[in-house]
Amino acid sequence: MAEENRKMENRRRRGPRPGGPFAAGEKPHNFRKAIGELLQYLGRYRFAVIAVMFFAAAATVFEVIGPKVLGLATTELAAGLMRKIQGSGGIDYQTIAKYLLFTLGLYGISSVML
Repeated sequence: MAEENRKMENRRRRGPRPGGPFAAGEKPHNFRKAIGELLQYLGRYRFAVIAVMFFAAAATVFEVIGPKVLGLATTELAAGLMRKIQGSGGIDYQTIAKYLLFTLGLYGISSVML
């Protein structure tokens, strides 16, 4: 028992392994073969894993596009306000509504994909 405690103490004194917990792993010599073996290991779940990866990537794309479309709505609102101040027109609420509905659709699709 005492000998086992000394071994545990020696392990604790060594500190973390070199590179820490985020050290790079070993690279495969043949990447294509490694991917093939990984897909074989996944077996019948490989299509589900690929689908999850696809939907996660698509949801991320929609999440990135959403603020850009909101920016267009904000720009249109500011331009309409300036037109109203200058007396040459007003705010185009139909265009702003289209932008906002499009943004709502993007976020809705994104939430379904996640």
